[in-house]
Amino acid sequence: LRFYPTGLFRFLRTYAFAERTWQIGDGSLGHDYGVGFFGFGSRNLNAQAEIHHQQVRVGDRLLTQRYLFLFGQVDPGRRWPRVGFNLNLGEQVDFANGQVGHGPNLYVYTQIRPTDHLEFQVDARRSWVDVHGQRLFTARVERLKTTYVFNRRALLRLIGQYVRTDSD
Repeated sequence: LRFYPTGLFRFLRTYAFAERTWQIGDGSLGHDYGVGFFGFGSRNLNAQAEIHHQQVRVGDRLLTQRYLFLFGQVDPGRRWPRVGFNLNLGEQVDFANGQVGHGPNLYVYTQIRPTDHLEFQVDARRSWVDVHGQRLFTARVERLKTTYVFNRRALLRLIGQYVRTDSD
């Protein structure tokens, strides 16, 4: 279904999806069923939400995870060209131990251009999974990429990244 409203969103769409995967001789590898919503608006505003019911094969078992996927992005202006996020919220499969846990997976990002020659790209990821009321792991990644363009043939790029994973 498609809609063309006025205001914040200029285009809205709802949809459903279904995917099944098999391996010849071994049977089902899983499925991913769900419904979703997508919207597009001014300043390249994009918004999406999906509800997933997914089965994933881990070893010889099919494990089920249900989660909500959210996405949002907008381009506010020339000096702040982009900001956005992705979020998975709900159940996650622990592939190492063959079990299902609960926890989010969040990714946020932005670009900032203070001058025509200087740009900063900043992003951060955070994820954790709890199984049976205990924290299985917490992972985080923060990254800063700085680019200075001297002219069309020369630029300087510096990238700093911090990664940490705590697991039990």
